[in-house]
Amino acid sequence: MTSECKSQEIIILEDDPDRVARFRRVAATLGLSAKSVRVWANAFEMAESIGDWLDRATLISLDHDLFLPDGTSDAWGDGKVVARMLAARRPIAPVIVHTSNRDGARSMMEILEDGGWSVFRVAPIGSGGLRRIGH
Repeated sequence: MTSECKSQEIIILEDDPDRVARFRRVAATLGLSAKSVRVWANAFEMAESIGDWLDRATLISLDHDLFLPDGTSDAWGDGKVVARMLAARRPIAPVIVHTSNRDGARSMMEILEDGGWSVFRVAPIGSGGLRRIGH
C-alpha cells in the first residue's frame, strides 16, 4: 500500500515585492523550493486560475488591499474577491489573512469562516515580518 503525499505549496495574494521576497525566504527556511510558492498580485487573476494549484496547497495567505505599480487600486480587486471564491469551495488548507486593513481583514475572515475555512489574521509590521493578531 502506498500513501499519497500532498505536494507542499503556499498560495499567496500579495502585491508588494518586498513582502513576496520575505514569504519566499521563509519558505526556503522550511525547505520549500521557490517553485512551491505561487504568488498573484491580481485578485481577479488569482480567483480565475487558482483551481490549478488549490488541491496542492498546504497554506493560503491573502492580502486585502492591492495596488498597481502606479499606486492606483481597484483594477486588481481585493482579497475579498479570492475569499468569496474560496468560501464557495471545500476547505483544503488553513488561510492567513495578512493585511494591515482591519476592516478588510474582518470581512475576509467572516467570508472564509462562513465557508468553513480555518483562518488566522496576521498584520505586516515594519520590515521584520508578520505578527499574529487575535482570533
